[in-house]
This record gives sequence, structure tokens and C-alpha cells, in this order.
Amino acid sequence: MTLVAMIFIVFLLGAINALFSYFLDYCFWEGSIFGRWLPFSAKINLWLFKGKKLKEINRMKHHDQYQNMLIDAAQMMPFYKISGGCLICTNIWISMISFCVLKLCFLPFSFWFFIPYALFSSFMLRKIAKD
Repeated sequence: MTLVAMIFIVFLLGAINALFSYFLDYCFWEGSIFGRWLPFSAKINLWLFKGKKLKEINRMKHHDQYQNMLIDAAQMMPFYKISGGCLICTNIWISMISFCVLKLCFLPFSFWFFIPYALFSSFMLRKIAKD
């Protein structure tokens, strides 16, 4: 396989990865199939890193905006962003996992191809998600 063909395949797979990340972000919205994931992730992150803040928010459990308060409080938590809170951060992790699976199962590429794969995937995701 020529270098140009391999680069084309990497860019094509990067674009598919960006579309998958965007779809997954849509699934995390409230009312979607994984709509309860972000509040759950926020609650776990607050429990791990700021237990007092979680107790304060849990006192307002009856409030209409309880889920939004959880998500707002967890915005700067370390694992919240990579678990769906930040589209680009989640995309990098999805890129790493998907490239490793592709590399181990299907593609005879070097791991150096991960760099253009992740960069192109992030670039495409930024262009797709530009609202």
C-alpha cells in the first residue's frame, strides 16, 4: 500500500471518528438515549473530588434545575471533561481507543499515523460542531 493511500485512509477514518464523536455528543443531550450520563458523570466526579459541594447540591434535589446544577459544578473536574463533558476532550479519548482497535485488528499502520488521525479528527469535529 502506498503512503498516499495510507494517509487517505487515515484521514477518512479520522472523519468517521469525528462524526461518531458528534453523534455521541448528541446522545448525551438531555432527553436523548444517554441523557442521564452527564448528570451521573458529574455526580461521580463531584463525589470523588468535592464531596462537600455534592452534599450542598443534593440538598436541592427537588429543584427543577438539579441536573444543570450538577453539571455546572462539575465543569472543571478532571474526569468530567473526558467522560462526555467536553466534546473535543472526549474525541481525543475516542480517537485513542478506536485507533488502537483499528491498529490491532485491521490496519497494518504504524502508531505514528495516530497523530494525523487524531489531528484530522479534532479538526473535522471542530468544523462539524461549529454552531
